[in-house]
Amino acid sequence: MKQNQFNFHRMAENVIAGLDKEKSIWENEPEISALVETIRSSCRQIVEKGINISGTVTSSYTAPKNDCFDKVISATYKLCRKMSAYAKITNDGKLLPLVDLSMSSLSRGVEKEALLRCQSIAQQAEALLPALQKYKVTAEEISFIRQMIAECAEYTQRRSVANSGKVNDGKDISTIISDLRKSLDTLDDLIEGMIDDQAFINRYKSLRFIPDYGKGKTLKNKNNGKGTKKEVA
Repeated sequence: MKQNQFNFHRMAENVIAGLDKEKSIWENEPEISALVETIRSSCRQIVEKGINISGTVTSSYTAPKNDCFDKVISATYKLCRKMSAYAKITNDGKLLPLVDLSMSSLSRGVEKEALLRCQSIAQQAEALLPALQKYKVTAEEISFIRQMIAECAEYTQRRSVANSGKVNDGKDISTIISDLRKSLDTLDDLIEGMIDDQAFINRYKSLRFIPDYGKGKTLKNKNNGKGTKKEVA
């Protein structure tokens, strides 16, 4: 969510909080009450979509994907040690460079490259399985590596879909804020036109100033009491 959108949303929440404290003054005015609930609902929608955009959704995929990747590397490294011993004993000069790898060498590069490397080693192990069985290489071991590689790919796909949804949520927030601005402008008219308590009107107007967050990252800069009226978000 953009900084000016965040600022506008914070102002709207301040308006709702202030009105709730003095509900007895306006709650018997149906038009005002209905509009306040519309504004409240819009604020909730922005919070929900903001959580999605912040990464909460994709984090649920990142952790298990990383764990899956670690399992691939660990299992393939164990397989490499056995295959490396076989290659040295049989003087297999073509196989040895493929499997005589450290853990860091096995996982080097981007994740996709590392997984392809592990996939290639698993394929070699399967082709040589009869000869490798005496080194305790099993079909189940190879199958496990392939299963973990497939799961890593699935988590990556899910994260891509979630990230696509986050882009759409960003567009939705712009629409919600546009509607929210219209609702607040209408509420301004209703409050001033239908409420006779001038002190209350003045307090309401003070809530409509948008806090000027974003000039700095410190709390001191975020709480300097300044603001602008009806900022464009």
